[in-house]
Amino acid sequence: MIKRDQYVNALIEKQWNGKIKILTGIRRCGKSTILFDLFKQYLLNSGIKPNQIIEIPLDENKYEKLRNSDELAAYVRSKIADSSRKYYLMIDEIQYAISSDELRNKDLPVKIYGVLNEFLHMKNVDIYVTGSNSKLLSKDVSTEFRGRGDVVHIYPLSFREFYTSSGMEKRDAYDEYIMYGGMPYLSVLKKDEDKYAYLSQLFDEIYFKDIEERYQIELPNVLGEMTSLLCSSVGSLTNATKISKTIKSVQNINVDRETISKYCSYLLDSFLFSEAVRYDIKGKKYFEYPRLHQEEWVNFIAL
Repeated sequence: MIKRDQYVNALIEKQWNGKIKILTGIRRCGKSTILFDLFKQYLLNSGIKPNQIIEIPLDENKYEKLRNSDELAAYVRSKIADSSRKYYLMIDEIQYAISSDELRNKDLPVKIYGVLNEFLHMKNVDIYVTGSNSKLLSKDVSTEFRGRGDVVHIYPLSFREFYTSSGMEKRDAYDEYIMYGGMPYLSVLKKDEDKYAYLSQLFDEIYFKDIEERYQIELPNVLGEMTSLLCSSVGSLTNATKISKTIKSVQNINVDRETISKYCSYLLDSFLFSEAVRYDIKGKKYFEYPRLHQEEWVNFIAL
């Protein structure tokens, strides 16, 4: 088990602060391990009884029924019947409890947010949730949770975390980290071909599939080409128009700027990339440079 004290300590400090603790980050970066293993072990070592910890991993088929907000609420209420005891509620991949209709229709209230707000009024429940999509959670903290959400963003392993757990010489660990990155599961793979296959599988079967199904992507090949293009130009200024022209000239695929802009936003919302806006714009000139979905030139940082 790789120690991730930075995040565990953050959760320890936020216990019983009257807010929903929201762990966000790219899928497979270690959110579930931090919450369900490391933080849970801390609670058990602190004297919390196992039946005081309610674990609901919504991405598992066993808990498919609980993706319905009403079913989830009823299940949790049945577990916290004793009002004299304190409980820790941990829900993994909360976005599974958000329906496609709720996702597509911005005017439709998201029922799971109402359920979580209801649990907040219970003084004997401390709430922790994880999510792999910023648009569904972290951007809703200020509106849906009205200041009662506390976000902890989780990243893949830092070099310090990787090196400390690797047992390698520092130079060898650095070369390995630069080549394959810090996804935690890589630490159990020994062969280069296995590591390459795992990372390829993450993109093809998890990240892209997630985006395609959730946002009903009509041009999945464009999404793939665009991702490769962004990865090859990390740190370089770009915008939707430039990407559209490049794909047209290199791949002979006609795709408009608006579609590219939408796909870029999906990649950002899924934490596959981060956006670094221009730092050299000051004062009123800042308002002359619109966001990415129009014409702003930005850097992309691959995670």
